[in-house]
Amino acid sequence: AVPGIDPAHAAKLAPYIVVLDQATPVNINTAREEVIAARFPAMSLTDAKAIVAQRDRTYFINTGDSRIERYRIEGEPSDVRIAVSSRYFIVRGQVRLDRASTRMEALVRRADTAQLPVRVLWQREL
Repeated sequence: AVPGIDPAHAAKLAPYIVVLDQATPVNINTAREEVIAARFPAMSLTDAKAIVAQRDRTYFINTGDSRIERYRIEGEPSDVRIAVSSRYFIVRGQVRLDRASTRMEALVRRADTAQLPVRVLWQREL
């Protein structure tokens, strides 16, 4: 349902992305290597895997971390948007009672203010 995305490509991307209600940076501390490689136009998947290996040893504190900077490509556009934190989260849950069981997942967004700290954007039973 995203304009300009071919259904065949959408099916290939589905395991790696969630379409959000607004543009947001990619969290380099949680993104898969395929997403990181896609975010840096000239980066190889091998370099993205190296970033993930670095991150798995210790999280990045900021986007200027030298462990990230060394993978930036010379002449790369300045609008490559990455972050080290997130406002969006997938929450999964399961309830069991005797032999009955139900599972669900929801996409939630943490707000910038404490007035409405978390908003559920969608939820579904699995």
